[in-house]
Amino acid sequence: MKYFFFTIFAAVFLFFSCKTTSSLVESTNSSAGEEFFAHEQKNYFIAEIDLSSPEIEIKTYPKAKGFSKPISVKKFAEQNNCFAAINTNPFITSSKLNPFFSKRKPVGLYVDNFSQFSEPQEKYAALAFFKEEIGYSAKIFDSQSEIQGKIPAFAVGGFWTILRGEKIYSFKDIKDFRSAAGISEDGKKLYLFCGKNLSYEETAKILKEKNVFCAMQLDGGPSSQLYYNGKNRQKSTKKQLPSVILGFSHKPNNKIDE
Repeated sequence: MKYFFFTIFAAVFLFFSCKTTSSLVESTNSSAGEEFFAHEQKNYFIAEIDLSSPEIEIKTYPKAKGFSKPISVKKFAEQNNCFAAINTNPFITSSKLNPFFSKRKPVGLYVDNFSQFSEPQEKYAALAFFKEEIGYSAKIFDSQSEIQGKIPAFAVGGFWTILRGEKIYSFKDIKDFRSAAGISEDGKKLYLFCGKNLSYEETAKILKEKNVFCAMQLDGGPSSQLYYNGKNRQKSTKKQLPSVILGFSHKPNNKIDE
């Protein structure tokens, strides 16, 4: 009987220990052997993507200017075989009476495959991707008006830069669901972030601890959505369909059988 109660106690302890575990590391391997990592805590999730991989493909939605019918990040990712996807730009809706389901028009810069679908907003930051000989490199601009000269292959907007180097930018201490994007100093690694009950500064501190060099806030609140490796990672109960979605997939195997 003594051993019976000990076994029950051990099983219950193990169950609750597993339920309260605060960290998780996942990896997704491409056919080229490149790895894409994810870090999960109780109130946030970070996906780390190697942009220099020869297998990486960037995909976005929508493919039009002006107002477009919105879809969820999860649906976009599944339709385009993306292992990661996130909401980006803030937006305006075509109807104030039905804001959750009406068409959306992005606010701020949006570039898809060298075609600009939305005008830059000087007060907001931008995440731009430049095509390299192999893969891509990324850069975060504090102002969307700073992108001049070389046109990026892809670019999305959001709100403000929250981290650059050792500097964490100051904002009002407002906690909400958050979406963010960060890059390494060389622009070869991208970090996609979602979290809950966090301020801008808290988001920046978390990313800095993960060795992110520069980061910007994307549209948060009920718009915050992050899909990674087959799952929705943002735990919000109230979801609002986004205006622009940024996704990543692996290039198909183009080998021809002899």
